[in-house]
Order: sequence, then structure tokens, then C-alpha cells
Amino acid sequence: MNTTIVMLLFLAVAVVHKTIGDSTDGTTTTCNKRTKTQWQKATNCEREERIKNLEVGQATKIGANVAATKEELETLKGTLTALISEQTKLIQDTLTTKEEITVLKAELETQITNAKGELETQITDAEGKLETQITNAKGEVETQITNAKAELETQITNAKGEVETQITDAEGKLETQITNAKGELETQITNAKGELETQITNAKGELETQITDAKAELGQEMTDAVEINKIELETQINSTKGELGTLKTKTKKSAICGFHNGSMTSPETIEYADDKIITEVNEVNSSLGTNGYYTAGVNGVYEIKVSGNAVVDRDGRAELDLKGARGTFELTRSYYTNTAAGWKRVQETVAATKIVTLNAGEQIYLYYGEEGNAYMERIRFCVTLYKGL
Repeated sequence: MNTTIVMLLFLAVAVVHKTIGDSTDGTTTTCNKRTKTQWQKATNCEREERIKNLEVGQATKIGANVAATKEELETLKGTLTALISEQTKLIQDTLTTKEEITVLKAELETQITNAKGELETQITDAEGKLETQITNAKGEVETQITNAKAELETQITNAKGEVETQITDAEGKLETQITNAKGELETQITNAKGELETQITNAKGELETQITDAKAELGQEMTDAVEINKIELETQINSTKGELGTLKTKTKKSAICGFHNGSMTSPETIEYADDKIITEVNEVNSSLGTNGYYTAGVNGVYEIKVSGNAVVDRDGRAELDLKGARGTFELTRSYYTNTAAGWKRVQETVAATKIVTLNAGEQIYLYYGEEGNAYMERIRFCVTLYKGL
């Protein structure tokens, strides 16, 4: 718009210059009539009149051109006024639009602020509801875990009681059988010993009688024969006494137990406090040391009994092994198991019985082994002489 106004100003200047240029074209007038006596001055007069007429014509023409130029300038002024009005209106419209934009911006910021507040309120409400749901779910899960733990502990206690009852019953039955067998065997030995001693006494009397008779009848020759028979008989008697001694050894008893009440948390030999080693009977000089080693008193067949409480978490394993010069024998093993409901902690009572042959002086011991998260407690190790060899 400013460029248009400048162009119109240049156009007005050009019109003025054109008007002034056009005024150079003159028109001639006639001089006043003069007398003949003044004809000499006629030329000068005519020249002056021409100049005067020229000046009048130029003035008239310049006036006309100025009037025309004034009209054109008025026209240009009107045009400029209209352009200035349009420019002013455009500026006002622009200012109005800017104000509207400012108002719209303020309204938009207000809407954004309100929407942000509402969204934050919704988020806060959702977080509160979610925390409430999590708290409720956590409480339910903890309740289920507590109930399941209580049920499991009850089952373990019941199972432990049943196992201990079975072990006690089995021990009672075994001790009764051993006592009965011992009584029967001692009775048989006593009877056999009495019969054998009677037979020996009778044989000795008969032999002495025969010797006396033979000496009387056969003299020295018979005496030598009798001496030979006497030696053979004494040999038989000594052999019989040896068999009786072996029979007595075979009927001797030994029962020793060691108790470890603490928890085993790493692989090692199981040891026992001195007051936790119980000797029920020991007729063969067997022993169980506090270092956990059992030493056999005689050659024989021995019964090994072990038990304990195993607790195994995920990826864990716990076991009891019997070790000695003859090798390692696995007695119990507990694994962390995968059930239909998922991985489950194992807490169980384990027990095992094994029959082994040991020589006099041979040693055995109980070893605890584990992997991962596991431990074992209340371990019992009992060795009983089943039969001497």
C-alpha cells in the first residue's frame, strides 16, 4: 500500500512538469495602430505586442494547466485518502485479529489447564483404585499363603507324628524280637552246654573206666592206646569249647544311637555331642565317637537306621549318605519339586534302613550333602549288631 502512494506522488509531479512545458507555445496579437510618422517604431511596437501577447497567452495557458493539474491533484488526493482509509481499516482489522488470537490463546490455555487438571484427577483416582486393588489382592494372597502354610505345617506335624510312631513301634517290635531271640538262643546254648557237659562227663567216666579196665587187661600197651584216645578226646573238648565261645559271641548285642538336634546347612560329616550319644546295649565293645565315626566291635552284620527333617527350597537338594571303607551309600534324598500348582517348598521327615557287613575295627559315618537352598535338622543315626560272624 505504501508503494502505491509513492507512485501516485511521482505521477502528480510529472503532471506539473508537463503543464509548465506546454506553456511555451505562444499566441500573437496585433499592435495598436500608429501614425506614419511613427512607422520607424512600428517594428519595435509589434515586437513588444507580440511579446506581450505571448506572455498573456502563456499565462492563460499556464492558468488552464494549473487548474487542470489542481483537478488531477484533487483526484489524486481523493485516491490517496481512499488508500489511507483502506490502509487504516486493514491495520484495524489486523489489530482486531491479533486481539482475537490473544483471546483464543487465553481460552485454549484455560481449556488445556482444565483438561490437565481433570486428567491429573482421573490419574490420581485410578492410582488410588489400583493401590486399593493391589492392597486387597496382596491381603488375599497373604491370607492364602498363611492358610496354606498352616495346612502344610499341620500335615507335616501329622506325618511326623505318624512316622515317629511307626519308628517307635518298629523299634519296640525289633527290641522285643531281639530279646525273645536272645532268650531263646541263651536257653538253647544253656541246654546244649548242659547236654554237652553231661556227655563229656559221661564220656570221661566211661573212658576212665575203660582205661582202668584196659590197663588191668592190656598193661602198658593198652595204656598207650588210651593216652592217644584221651588226647583226641581233649582235642574234641577244646574244639567244642571254641564253638561254644563263638556261639556266645554271635549272640551278643550292641545298639548305639547318636542324635544331632542342630541344623545342617553345609555338606559335612555329622557329629554328635557327648550327651547325645545313647548306648542301649554294647556287649561287643563297639563305639560311636563325637566326631561321628562308628567303630564295629566284632565281625558281623549290622543294621543302620537314619532319620531327619529336610527343608528344601527351589533348585535345592538335601541327602544323607553312609560312608566308609566299602564306599558311599545314599540313604535319603529330598528334592524341590514342581507340582500342578507350580514349584513348591519341600519340608518332610526322611528315614531309611540299611544292612551292612563290617569287620572288627571297621569304621562308618553319616554324611550330609546338599545343593542350593536346603538344610536338615533333628538327625538320628543308630547302629545295631544284627548278627555276629
